[in-house]
Amino acid sequence: MAQPGRDDNTSGVTLTDTNPTAAPGATAAGADEAKAKYPKGIVLGPDGKPLISCRTCTSSTFWASMGKTPKTKGSTATATAPSATNGLPADCPPDVERLGNSTWTLLHSIAATYPENPSPAQKDDLRGFMRTFSRLYPCWVCAEDFQSYIKKDEVRVEGRQEFGNWLCMAHNEVNRKLGKKEFDYILKFPTSALLGSHIVKHPATLPVPRHTSDQNLPVPHPEPAMASIREQGLEEPIEVATYLYKRLYEIGVRSLHGLPGDYNLVALDYLPKAGVKWVGSVNELNAGYAADGYARVKGVSAIMTTFGVGELSAINALAGAYSEHIPVVHIEDYVVDVVLKYLHAAKKPVMLVDACAIRHRVLDETHALLEKSGIPVFVTPMGKSAINETHSNYGGVYAGEASRPEVKEKIESADLILSIGTLKSDFNTAGFSYRTSQLNTIDFHSTHTVVRYSEYPGVKMRGVLRKVTEKLDLSKLSVIPSPDAPVALPTKEEDSSQTITQAWLWPRVGHFLRKNDIVVTETGTANFGIWDTAFPSGVTALSQVLWGSIGWSVGACQGAALASKDAQTDRRTILFVGDGSFQLTAQEVTTMIRHQLRVTIFVICNDGYTIERFIHGMDAGYNDVVQWKYQDTVTVFGGTDKTAKKFQVRTKEELDKLFKDESFNNAKEVQFVELYMEKKDAPRALVMTAEASAKTNAKDS
Repeated sequence: MAQPGRDDNTSGVTLTDTNPTAAPGATAAGADEAKAKYPKGIVLGPDGKPLISCRTCTSSTFWASMGKTPKTKGSTATATAPSATNGLPADCPPDVERLGNSTWTLLHSIAATYPENPSPAQKDDLRGFMRTFSRLYPCWVCAEDFQSYIKKDEVRVEGRQEFGNWLCMAHNEVNRKLGKKEFDYILKFPTSALLGSHIVKHPATLPVPRHTSDQNLPVPHPEPAMASIREQGLEEPIEVATYLYKRLYEIGVRSLHGLPGDYNLVALDYLPKAGVKWVGSVNELNAGYAADGYARVKGVSAIMTTFGVGELSAINALAGAYSEHIPVVHIEDYVVDVVLKYLHAAKKPVMLVDACAIRHRVLDETHALLEKSGIPVFVTPMGKSAINETHSNYGGVYAGEASRPEVKEKIESADLILSIGTLKSDFNTAGFSYRTSQLNTIDFHSTHTVVRYSEYPGVKMRGVLRKVTEKLDLSKLSVIPSPDAPVALPTKEEDSSQTITQAWLWPRVGHFLRKNDIVVTETGTANFGIWDTAFPSGVTALSQVLWGSIGWSVGACQGAALASKDAQTDRRTILFVGDGSFQLTAQEVTTMIRHQLRVTIFVICNDGYTIERFIHGMDAGYNDVVQWKYQDTVTVFGGTDKTAKKFQVRTKEELDKLFKDESFNNAKEVQFVELYMEKKDAPRALVMTAEASAKTNAKDS
């Protein structure tokens, strides 16, 4: 099968064989006789006879004349299609070269047009097509080889890059096996739709080929190459730095965060060759936070630091990313049947979606189950934005004792909880205050599934969710509608004072947000207040609830905004951060200004560490911070009237006016808002979480 745009003399591959060694049951002599009888290029069936696809080709006189055609002196064994002059139409049946080249062209064209983010149905279609193709391919030998190949290296259908890479590896393995020149699809074509995200491997488990000709075959694996490992798969030497950057580019990284240092300066010179942009942060910690935020939006990120002092400075940020799972069948069918048994029997089932559903990219499968089943769905604080909050089945945020009463009652009275991607941390569960029973819970994880108290290692949530959706019998399903998600604005009584309160602010934020915004909230009041904000569809919420490293959000905001810019999506990135947290990583504002990012920053000015006050030390001096002139930081960090705007808001009227200002809403530059609030005011969820944590701590002491 020839790849479009390639020289067939170097990389053309065909699936069919010109002359199989022998059909099953045939003698060696019979095989030799078959070889002599038919010209090169004819496809033979298992019985050793030619496969005829056209009635014009069934003439015994024609076949006899073909077998008697003498070779001229000096002729070559090139397989060509019989011409119409000797009785056979040029294209019927095609010879193996034409058949193979056309087949490769078809498959590579499918790869080039396959979606980058296919739906579950599209993935199933491609998987089914490739399996059917392997069974119906005209050459029986090649068909069996291809079936074996798919069994050992299953078709990768997760996206255009993955499928294209899988196909190109098969193509190259055949070339390598037959001693033909390989094409360097990783390094030579960094922007090709056929690029993949996997390093080419050379397994040593190889069957003996069943073909004697020089045709290319889709064998499961090539023989291990004997050449130097430095030359395998490379047409010419390449610098390690260039290779690294090109691989990063292939998997989606367009910007590299970090700081220059004596050990990485030379490597940075190679960045432009790969099309990756350097983003110099002000310190390694901020670079790590920014890389974290970039990965949450783009799917993957990279950071470069110098040896020793640089890498140690980045450890906290990278530990946070690792802990929150940032990217950073056998018994499956049995588990699916068990899940369905409990789901069909349940009277009040619910779905609870958590952070790992986002991190491990099973939102398509989650939404597919939601749409088919109509089961009420809720999210945890770390799962916020995983579900479209305008969906009729969406019920709100569940966090144990800190949940709204109607949400708490719905979850805790359910007789079956489908918990998808759970990540139970202190703040995510309001001090581990869940009041649910494991007997009523099925936990779907990236590495295993837990049904009640039975754990099934290796049974991953993606496959299980997909099969549960496929096999779900709606006639056996009992569904009680979700309560309406709380989106109401405060009453007039709550609205009477002009002082901006936490209870007033966060529902208002929901009316300020627009579709597809990116919302970043800092550990502290913002992380808890955002629970009461209703998101429009398409909003992405970023927070670090589990690790809780204050200051994380400023760097993460920069990374998220840059990822949006690199993806050319023109999304607003909106940050809510407390004054204490902002002081830790404020320098990253200069990077936002430098790269002209579309960021709006709300600094909540309330005199210190509010979350710590409610946990312990309400009036303690160690929870206070020095009040900066926050607006001036924009100027200090290089902002001008053209590159940054600054605002100060002290009353509800002023904030309402700002939220309704179209120039503010549509701004493309950095915007900085000082938002003043009372020192001892806190979101409802924060107060309840602090109380629940205090109770838990008291029990443990």
